[in-house]
Amino acid sequence: MTATISPVLDGAPSLFSVAFDLATVGYSVHEHIAIGTAESYAAAGPREPDGRWEVKESDRADFTTRLVVHRPTDPARSNGTLIVEWLNVTGGVDIPALWMPTHRHLVRDGYSWVGVTAQRVGIEGGGVMPGMGLRDADPARYGTLDHPGDAYAYDIFTQVVRAARDLVSGQYAIPIERVLATGASQSAMYVLQRAFDALDRWVRDGTPPPSAARLAVDGEGALGVDDAGIARGGVRTPWVDAPVAVLSGLGQPGGSAEHMDSSRGATNA
Repeated sequence: MTATISPVLDGAPSLFSVAFDLATVGYSVHEHIAIGTAESYAAAGPREPDGRWEVKESDRADFTTRLVVHRPTDPARSNGTLIVEWLNVTGGVDIPALWMPTHRHLVRDGYSWVGVTAQRVGIEGGGVMPGMGLRDADPARYGTLDHPGDAYAYDIFTQVVRAARDLVSGQYAIPIERVLATGASQSAMYVLQRAFDALDRWVRDGTPPPSAARLAVDGEGALGVDDAGIARGGVRTPWVDAPVAVLSGLGQPGGSAEHMDSSRGATNA
């Protein structure tokens, strides 16, 4: 199924995005409502460690959510790639965790971008900072939004991705040849621009992105670290290969950076 997209909404969308007017760099911003009926899914077998799980359709429910479009004002600037991002809601509010650190690169290269409120928290609020959902931000603008729960989020996102391509290429006359579905937490920002380029090239001509060894772990699942306390394996960046501090992703007490003489383990993601 594909979501039904409303006409463009008047006014500016509620979205923490960039600190300047995108029109100054030749981009236009639009917001639409997406309406449809989504399926939820339940596991149809064991949840294996590789993440390749069999699922089955479980329930069906109606939804009304929103999407935000950032696209080149001049269609001739388009590079033919549309990125559709599942907005992050860890903080209790929609955050474009990928658009924010990569927007300079995406604008420079002519990408089109759509952010989707895929999860319930984005509308109703919750998470780390309750009371910041779209309903709270602007009840008049977003009062009709309705999310049946995150069990339906996967199908909601899928339906909006399908509709977004038709919207951007049809209503805004932006030539779209490829669609990249993305979403992430707020980490690994130093490799995102390169990741988008690699993914785009992979879809364009079949050139696979470079690979890296998985993070090293011992028999009990603990990270294997080098003499500096940095995890072995994973994506290696200049900050990892020539470190001045240890970047930790383990959630232990204290700051995220520890001195190199720390005995604590660390990740490089």
